[in-house]
Amino acid sequence: MIQIGRSRIETRDGRTRLWAEVSVDSRRLTLWFSVDAAQGRSLAPGRADPFVLALFPAALGEGHEIVCEDPLSERLCYQLGAYLAPILTAEREGLSPEPVKITAPLTSERHPSAGAAGIGFSRGEAFLPAVRRHGAGSEYPLTHVVAVNIQGGRDERPPEALRETRFSAKRFAEEQRLEALLLDTNLGAVLPESMEEAPIYGELACALALQGLLSVYLLSPEERSAPADPARRAVWELLACGCASSETVAVYPAAMALAREEEPEGGPERRDACIRVGAPYLEESGEQTRLCARVSLRGEETVLWFSVKSEYAPGLVTDRADAFAAALLTTAMREGRDIVCAAPVTRRLLYQLNRLLIPIMASNMEEYHPIRIHAEATGAENCAAAVGTGWTGGVDSLFTVTEDLRGENPAYRLTHLMIASNGAIEGDDPSDTLRKMGEKAERGIVPELGLDLVCVDSNLRTALQESFRATVSIRHAAVVLALQGLFKAYFVSSSIACINSSFFSESMGYYEFLVLLCLGTDRTAFYSIGCAFTRLGKLRRLSESPLARRYLHPCIYALRDNCGECGKCVRTQLELYALGQLDCFSEVFDVERFQRTRNLCLADAILGRRRSPFNAEILEACRKNGISLWGAKLRIPGLMLRKVLTRTKSMLPKRK
Repeated sequence: MIQIGRSRIETRDGRTRLWAEVSVDSRRLTLWFSVDAAQGRSLAPGRADPFVLALFPAALGEGHEIVCEDPLSERLCYQLGAYLAPILTAEREGLSPEPVKITAPLTSERHPSAGAAGIGFSRGEAFLPAVRRHGAGSEYPLTHVVAVNIQGGRDERPPEALRETRFSAKRFAEEQRLEALLLDTNLGAVLPESMEEAPIYGELACALALQGLLSVYLLSPEERSAPADPARRAVWELLACGCASSETVAVYPAAMALAREEEPEGGPERRDACIRVGAPYLEESGEQTRLCARVSLRGEETVLWFSVKSEYAPGLVTDRADAFAAALLTTAMREGRDIVCAAPVTRRLLYQLNRLLIPIMASNMEEYHPIRIHAEATGAENCAAAVGTGWTGGVDSLFTVTEDLRGENPAYRLTHLMIASNGAIEGDDPSDTLRKMGEKAERGIVPELGLDLVCVDSNLRTALQESFRATVSIRHAAVVLALQGLFKAYFVSSSIACINSSFFSESMGYYEFLVLLCLGTDRTAFYSIGCAFTRLGKLRRLSESPLARRYLHPCIYALRDNCGECGKCVRTQLELYALGQLDCFSEVFDVERFQRTRNLCLADAILGRRRSPFNAEILEACRKNGISLWGAKLRIPGLMLRKVLTRTKSMLPKRK
C-alpha cells in the first residue's frame, strides 16, 4: 500500500517547498517540489494530485493501492485508476487489464490559479518550434518557461550542468519575453527506475504541483523511453498527458507531429468553399427541442440539428458551436475545406482540434487534408454532473454498463443511458426506430438500473452522407457536445482493443481513444471504455454478469430478439461457445439451434481467419480451451464449393 500524508508548505533559504510524507509498504520517505520563494504562490498545497501522479508508476507496477489524506481531483482519480491503468496493463504481455485502486477525498473544484501557460524547457530541436507555435496568435499563448530538475537526491548530473541549464532557461525566457520558473524535486530519487513511463510522469507531477500558477502545461519536447514508432509514441504521450490533466490544468505534449498544421496562405477567406457554420439556436416542436445551426456545405445551405425531449433542453448549448465543428470535421478534412464558425468554440476544444487531432490525422491518413477551424475561443462554464453512455445492448455497450457497476469512484458512476440517431440507425425511418428503441429500453434496462434515458435524434446521417464506421467516434462526441450543459463525462463503448490501434481511415474505432482525448472540453470529458480488452476478454467478464445474461443483444435487428442468424449473432455465439459460456446465455440465444449449425459456422471462421481478427481470436480460444475443430474442418470443402457456386451465380446475367 502507498499512503500519502497531508501536504505542507514551508519557506527557507530563499526557496518555498511543497512536501508530503509517504510510506510505500514499510519504507517511509518525503516527496517535495521546490521553487524560488518569490514564486511560492505557484505551488498548490492541500491537493494530493502531484504526489499521486508521481507514485502512479509504482502503484501500477507493484499492484499497490494508493491512500491519500488530502483531497484529490475527481477527474484525475478516475483517469489514472480506472481508465489509464487498464490500458497500460493491457499492453504488457501476461497482465490482465485491471484498475489501480485510489482512495482519497475527492474534489471537482478548480484550484485557484493564475491562468498561466507554461512549457517544459528543453535543449532539443523541437523546443523552439513548439514555443513559436504558442505565441500571441495561439489559443494558449505561452507565459512561462519551466525548467524542471527531477534528479533531486541523485548525483547523476554535476552541479555545473544544472546551473548551465538554469542559466539557459532564464536567458531563453528573457529573449522570448517570457517568465522563467525553476522547479526542483526529489522524485528522481524515489521513482522506480524499472518503469519506462516514470520520467514522463515525473514531469507531469511537477506540472500538477504548479496548479496555483498554470492552466495549461506543455510537456517538454525531449526524447523519452517510449514506443519506437513516431506515430505510436505521439499517441502514447497524448494519452499520458490527457490522463494527467485535472479540473485546473490541461496538459499537452509539445512534441506532437505538427508539421502539417501551418495556416494556409490567405487565411480562411483564401478558399471560396469554406464550410460556414452559423450561430446555434433552439427550435421548439411539440415535446421536442432542437439545437440547430445553418451550415453552408458544398455550395448549398442546410440546417444541422440535434433533437431531444424538452425536459433535456436546458442541457443544450447555444453559446458555442462545439457540436457542429466536431460533426463537420471529417467532412471538411476529406474535402480540404476550412470551417468558419460564427459562434465561439470552447478554447480547449479549438486548441485540441487545430493543434493536435487535425495534424495527426492529416499526417497519418492520405484521405484527410490539413484544415483549420476558425472561431473565437471561449472559456469554460459549469455543467450538470451527469455521466452517460450509449445503449444498444450489444457486447460493447453492455460491457461499459457492467464495468460501471464494478466501479468504485462515485463521481463517475453512470446516471444516464443515451440512444442516438447519429448515423448508426439505418432504415427508411431512423427516427421511428429511435423512438421504439427508447420505449424498449424504458421497459427493461432503464428501470432495472435506476438510470435516466436520453434519446437524441439528428440529421447528421442524411446531411453529411459519410460512412458511419469512418466517423463513429466523432459522431458520438458531437451528440454529447450538443448536451454539454448536462454531461460532465461520457463513456464511448470501444469496439477495438487499443493494442490493435492504427490509423485506418475507414474505421475510426482503430484510433478512437486518441480522437476522444482531443474532443473533450473543460465541461465534458470523453473516455473509450473497453479499449483495454479484446472482444473475448469482454465476453469473458460479461459471462459473470446476470445482467448481461438477460440483456445481451448484438443482433443487427434493434427492435426484435436476437435472430441468431445475422453476422453479429453468429459471431457472438461462436465467441461464447469458444469460451465455454454459451449455455449461460440461453435466455437471449436459441442455443440448441446454434449447436445444429455450429460446425458450419466454425468452418466459415476457419476460412475467414486471415481476413478477420475476430475469427482468429475465436479459433485460438477453441485451441486453448480444448475444443475440437475436427467436425468443422470436415465441412470446409462443401462450404467452399457453396461459396464458389454462390459467387458464380451472382455473376451470371439475370433472366428477363
